[in-house]
Amino acid sequence: MRLRRSLASASLLALTVTACGDDAVPDEVDTATEGPQTEPLLEDEASDSDDADAELDDALSDPAADAGAGAEPVDLPDTPAGQTVADILAALNAEEDAQPEDWEGRLHESFLAQVSAEEFVEILNTGLRPAAPFSATSYEGTDLSAMARLESEADAVDLHVELGEENLITGILFSPAQEPPELTESLDDVEAGLREIPGEIRALVLEDDEPLLTIDADSPAPLASTAKLYVLLALTQAIDDGGTSWDETLTLTDQARSLPSGTLQEEETGFELTVQEAAQAMIQISDNTATDLLIHHLGREAVEAAVAEADHHAPELMAPFLTTRELFQLHWGQGEWGDEWEQADQDRRRAIVEELAEEPLPELEEIDLSAAAHHLDWHASAADVARVHSALHAAGERHPELEEILGANPGLVVPGGSDGLESVAYKGGSAPGVLTGSWRAELAAGQGEDGAHRTVVLLASGDPEELAGIDADLFALGQSALTAD
Repeated sequence: MRLRRSLASASLLALTVTACGDDAVPDEVDTATEGPQTEPLLEDEASDSDDADAELDDALSDPAADAGAGAEPVDLPDTPAGQTVADILAALNAEEDAQPEDWEGRLHESFLAQVSAEEFVEILNTGLRPAAPFSATSYEGTDLSAMARLESEADAVDLHVELGEENLITGILFSPAQEPPELTESLDDVEAGLREIPGEIRALVLEDDEPLLTIDADSPAPLASTAKLYVLLALTQAIDDGGTSWDETLTLTDQARSLPSGTLQEEETGFELTVQEAAQAMIQISDNTATDLLIHHLGREAVEAAVAEADHHAPELMAPFLTTRELFQLHWGQGEWGDEWEQADQDRRRAIVEELAEEPLPELEEIDLSAAAHHLDWHASAADVARVHSALHAAGERHPELEEILGANPGLVVPGGSDGLESVAYKGGSAPGVLTGSWRAELAAGQGEDGAHRTVVLLASGDPEELAGIDADLFALGQSALTAD
């Protein structure tokens, strides 16, 4: 976790404090908490996480949006995230400076491990309060995450909040307000925009089973954390078979500990959580350690079987199904094995994985995010990803838990852009030179045939420098494709 301050204007400081996306990644990357865009390193973006994964330095280089004269305040919802935004707003607008004791019992221990309450209130008091009073002029969120625009006569700032267990604050991002990308109502415009994306793009838009847009949709591409959908599917199958349950307790081991995105890697060995909590973290904030814990719990072979049962066009591409820890080791820790991986046969790859179990994780400072290794990833086509979404949708009839797991982070980057959608299941991911997003949405009445579903899969890969900074544009095209004609 890091605290970084940078002058955004005479009266605004940017604060990144995250325990749920990339707080420990190298300094050249600053991301917000898992949200509607992509997750850092192996993860959505939306952290997640994928919320926005935009570089903080890039955000600060853009001028703030026109601040709030004439902007109408919005009501904040009565949810934990909504109340947190309201409390931050009240602290900014109060007559007296905020005090550390005001936030006692509100900040997660992973937050406090790196950023004290004193440092947090210093940012509020010296970086933001001089531009007060603020009002909230837009809001999008779930129970545990929120994005709000705060505006005053002097400035405008975007606030991203992420909460963890017991509704404690695990992540906050203040950044100068930026106008969101525009949505388009035309699939032709969506396709034109996708073809301008640098590198290689695979794309598929389906309404139920009818293709509306295809770009090389049957060719395999690296998935990054979108591959976690297969772990979730394997979990539902194991529950159906009686091998586990949503409320079974899992115990964190050193062998399952990975690197961010996520928060679970920060917990002590022996920390306990339920299967459902691990699945929620794996999808909503793309927690890598939660993912690996589930793979260990289910068995690698069970995940590989789920890949085949989801009708992956070439399941051998996903075998052996790597944990995120193993991918970090191959790419940045054990380079000689990583170099060998692309040409190795299945037997040799499985032997390498067994040897990795005895090797340590790489140190974070060893991770070079400018170095792409597309062969060290999980690979599937856009059509494959659409099929695993379909399989999870079918499993949702037996497992209502999936609605919250897949819907808590809907991967929507444009506030108010969910009109026409009844529900959205989402997973995306990012790695050096890889950016992916996938959505399956139920269309609202009047948006299509009653009960129709729209599936959108976007897989981009190429040079990391060329792909840097396109996440908002790519995800706006994905969001547009959910309702465009």
